[in-house]
Amino acid sequence: MLGRIISSSPMSGQLSRRLSRRLSRPLPVKALLLFFASCCAVLISTAAAYADELPSSNKPIADKWALVVGISKFQDPTISLKYASKDAADFADYLVKEAHFAPDHVRLLTDEKATRENILAQVGDKWLPRVAEPDDLVIIYVSSHGSPQSMDVSGISYLLAHNTDKESLYATGIPVQDLTRMIKERVHSQRIIVILDACHSGAAKADEKGVFRSRNVNADAISQGTGQLVICSSEPSQVSWESASYPNGVFTHHLIDGLKQKGEFTSLGEAFEYVRDKVKTQVLRERGELQQPVLRSKWQGDALKLSVRPASPRPGLPDSPSHIPGATQASAASHTVASSAPSAVRHLPSSASSSFGTVSEAVVKLPNRLAILPCAGPLSIKADDLWAGVLKKENIELEKKPEIMSMAKDVQTQLTNRLKNLLKGKEIVESEVSAEGHGKGLSAGDDLVELGKLNQSKYLVRVVIGQFLIKDDSMADEARARVSAQLVDGETGEVLWQIKDKLFAFTPTMFRQDVGVFAEVKNVLPGRIAKGIAQEVAHAIKSQEVPTR
Repeated sequence: MLGRIISSSPMSGQLSRRLSRRLSRPLPVKALLLFFASCCAVLISTAAAYADELPSSNKPIADKWALVVGISKFQDPTISLKYASKDAADFADYLVKEAHFAPDHVRLLTDEKATRENILAQVGDKWLPRVAEPDDLVIIYVSSHGSPQSMDVSGISYLLAHNTDKESLYATGIPVQDLTRMIKERVHSQRIIVILDACHSGAAKADEKGVFRSRNVNADAISQGTGQLVICSSEPSQVSWESASYPNGVFTHHLIDGLKQKGEFTSLGEAFEYVRDKVKTQVLRERGELQQPVLRSKWQGDALKLSVRPASPRPGLPDSPSHIPGATQASAASHTVASSAPSAVRHLPSSASSSFGTVSEAVVKLPNRLAILPCAGPLSIKADDLWAGVLKKENIELEKKPEIMSMAKDVQTQLTNRLKNLLKGKEIVESEVSAEGHGKGLSAGDDLVELGKLNQSKYLVRVVIGQFLIKDDSMADEARARVSAQLVDGETGEVLWQIKDKLFAFTPTMFRQDVGVFAEVKNVLPGRIAKGIAQEVAHAIKSQEVPTR
């Protein structure tokens, strides 16, 4: 065994020679143990080097796909459910209308369409293997019955399809182990979320998603099988209940609500915390039973967000009609838009291959919207000698004043609001995808076309606050900020308008050298900066879009 491991290592030659020399003559046990420890150290370091070469899970999500299955009506009417198909339809509707999935990127299979053959074909042959690429996000959601391991002679758990015969699960059910293997081998995405509102427990009642009382699906086994993230509606020993007060399963109802908590910035982990608490409380009050959702993951990377906007959306298959209630092709454009980054600012690596004003040879048509990139700065914070003495006396570190440190975010928020008023009817968003060097200034090496693509926006606005200065100017104090900003064509990388180190200043109304002035700085200066930039940007965009003869 050790020989096989060593032979697969890049240092196999060196290790083999050392091993042969050492094992050619008798060694004390202690020396032998030390030698094997040194071998292990080499192998561990080699594995770490290989780990660095693994595909990054923090890359922007290129596109998003979802297979959504819900079965209320089975061929065997004795196991029919009330709301499973509605659960699936509601979840698919949420994905399209609020989570930025294109309608033709969501396949909804309910009741008669959710046969064993059709479900497996969509996962392993006809659809997901043909559309999902490594940097995409894939969601597989199933709301149905499950079967316990004890119902099968080999101890296999099954998901029940529309045409499953509960007396012949091997021939007609969907083995969970086979499903996970198929997902891993056939679906090429590195981000796969499996959501199962399908309990392997409960009596044969229409409001319990189980066939017989036994153990639930093993979320750990599924997450290991797919290498991704799995959410199950209940613990192994529990029942997954449909609601007694509204027409949905308790788990799916609260899952959708949880995903809406912070809009497109809700992470799956945050949504799960919400779901777990809500489901437990409601089921306990309605049924006097415990139902505790389970999340298991081998995920390594940024927190996943279902509603993140795809960075590089692609068309669906031509023969892939959407079956989503209320979803129209007209709404597709509004849902195939850019990746809105996670809570921490995501950076596009700097590139020296493009520069300001350079037009890309292949222009990709982007949605006619404006993305305001994260404002950066202040890059330097200073006080003149008089103010420096005041700050020292008051034991205040100017670089740590919250009113100053929040200036960039305040500018971004006010700039967004002003542009929405000046450019009514145009979609304007605050993005968190920026260039890597953005926090150090507006670099000529930034790939502006790539920024446009990542933000899926025709226009980009970038703002950097350079120096902030507080000074006593003879008769009064003065707060100053030097600001650089650009309006960029996201399709071509052309800079349509820009300012460099423009001075924005105001004289506070407070007494001279009064530390209370910083509250006024926060209230006034960001607004002045935002107003000046917004007016120029709005004028530049309107001049670009005025039809010419």
